[in-house]
Amino acid sequence: MAINRHARIPGGETHLDAHAHRPRAARHRRGRRARRHRGRPRRRRSRHGGPAPAAVAGTAASTVLPYPQGRTDLAGAGTTGFLTWSWDKQRTVWTRYADGATKEPWPGSTDLITASRASDVVARVQPDGFITLRDMTTDEDVLSVSARIAGPDGQYIGAVGRTALVRASNAQGGQDVRLIARGADGLPAGRLVTKLPGDAKDPVLRAATADTALLTYTAATGTHWATVDLATAAVTRSATIAGGTQQQPAVALTGKHVAWLERGTSAGSTVVVTERTPAPGTQRISVPGATTSIGLVGSWLTYAQAGGYEERNPSPAYAVTARYLGNGTTRKLMDDMGGSSVAPDGSLYVQGGTVAGGEGLYRIAPARTASPPPPRSPPPASPPRSRCSRTTSRRSWTWTRPLPSGWSGSSAGTRWR
Repeated sequence: MAINRHARIPGGETHLDAHAHRPRAARHRRGRRARRHRGRPRRRRSRHGGPAPAAVAGTAASTVLPYPQGRTDLAGAGTTGFLTWSWDKQRTVWTRYADGATKEPWPGSTDLITASRASDVVARVQPDGFITLRDMTTDEDVLSVSARIAGPDGQYIGAVGRTALVRASNAQGGQDVRLIARGADGLPAGRLVTKLPGDAKDPVLRAATADTALLTYTAATGTHWATVDLATAAVTRSATIAGGTQQQPAVALTGKHVAWLERGTSAGSTVVVTERTPAPGTQRISVPGATTSIGLVGSWLTYAQAGGYEERNPSPAYAVTARYLGNGTTRKLMDDMGGSSVAPDGSLYVQGGTVAGGEGLYRIAPARTASPPPPRSPPPASPPRSRCSRTTSRRSWTWTRPLPSGWSGSSAGTRWR
């Protein structure tokens, strides 16, 4: 039985909507788990293998939503469903929120399959660079094109909705980025992203809204981010990410803010949050040095160190924490996270859990009230509990999966090794 649980943080602007999924069957590695949790609170589990159910005020029953069992990573979240990658079965599955119905975008495919951001579109990239974007609500292919359209060494670097982003070498020693989408005539057409430095190397899509793409890239001066207006194919703003060259810097984007993580020492790092306005205000927020993941949900910043469920040594950095940008009030939302994905409506889906409730897929979204929390307030209500299959794979904020032979490069939502 799956339960949608809604727990509003007292006085806050955020609530948790936990889509809890109970496994069809349980598989345990008791000895290994016992060693990992030595010295840590143990999650209660039911006799069926999932975490034991916990009573939460205001919970409501709903249709069963089977969350993929075994070692499963969240690969993307859309409006009508979410995408997961199974390490055990080596397949990608789309699960519909409404009824839990599942389907493989391309059954039996060994190609790279990942989510297109801010949409219900899924992308398949073949070893020869051929890209296919498919709308999972209609099962229609909305784009079919080769990455070589950008140049002989063209590479897919991500997608936003029905637009694919491709990079290729330029004459300045860097790489250009092109936006590829189906034109009015039904044929794919590419537009060069302007105002991107000619020496930009390894540009990759790291976050997006429906109308803006956030790229990160490296240059002689370090690591940078740039926002790209998808309508005009032009860079609208950019900045340097301090803390040394980072191959995959943690960033976040909404219609109002951009945030990025600047690496510090083991004692602490800094998250910079800036407004997307002509005269932006900027905040520099101290976070634990081990922080690897950040997010933006309404007027809240979320941060955590991913992978806490698999670690032997407890650390407060593993907790998913939310900080209100208005006055700095913080809330602990979850005890650990393995991965996350931003839905088109700006809500944050987090694969993780709580000590009391267990592992599951949680949804963090702005509350309907606009009233900010007081500077000092009582502890928040317990976050929603969930019943779901235990995910044993805990990597990072970015979805990681093995590649077919012959692959190299980077893509949005995926770290390629």
